[in-house]
Amino acid sequence: MSRGRIRDGFADILVGAYAADSASVALFYGAPDRFSGAFEVANADAVLEPGAIQPWSTIGLGDVDLAGGAEFALTTRGGDLHVFEGTPTQRGGLVGLDDALAQFSPEQPGDGFGVSVAAGDIDGDGRRDLVVGAPGSNAAGFQTGSAYVFLGASDAATDRRASDADLVIRGQTHRTESDFEFHDVLGSEVTVGDVDGDGFDDLVVGAPSDFVAGAHGGRALLVYGGDVRGE
Repeated sequence: MSRGRIRDGFADILVGAYAADSASVALFYGAPDRFSGAFEVANADAVLEPGAIQPWSTIGLGDVDLAGGAEFALTTRGGDLHVFEGTPTQRGGLVGLDDALAQFSPEQPGDGFGVSVAAGDIDGDGRRDLVVGAPGSNAAGFQTGSAYVFLGASDAATDRRASDADLVIRGQTHRTESDFEFHDVLGSEVTVGDVDGDGFDDLVVGAPSDFVAGAHGGRALLVYGGDVRGE
């Protein structure tokens, strides 16, 4: 479940219902004194294709396209991440994947791409950037995990692949003296914010199974904003 202001100044609520054959995502618009009592998906202000999209995770992103509304992202079980506009033309009735502002596809099928998502201005150019975690990525070893940064996502009303990311952060495999392996599962959580107050949003990436502090001790990686291109 996520919340954010789509456009009218009231916080709205986005709820995912992950049933096997009737999955849906429902959007309820905020209003004074509205949220009390019980709500049903059938009474939502907007519903994303019930039963067809198989949502895996949903998250509010803020104003990604700089159009004045709050966008939200939906990851399907197939691994694609879809970003939807928070404008009046996209807000009512039944919404399909064809209505998405942009689509981002995984580097590898089944790598958990989109389990965690965040948005912010990492390079300080005034445009929103998108960060996507894939904790099941095997690109650097079994379930080492990856995180991808797409700069200028506010300009990208198009399809992009993880291999097109401007910055890729890879997890590691750690082997103990008894030859036991631990895998970072990096990208399980990602978040964006200006940690050091320099005007650039910084990136924090979680690696819950990192071995630095012992078995499954975990750690969080901090990447300062600025020129972040590369791997």
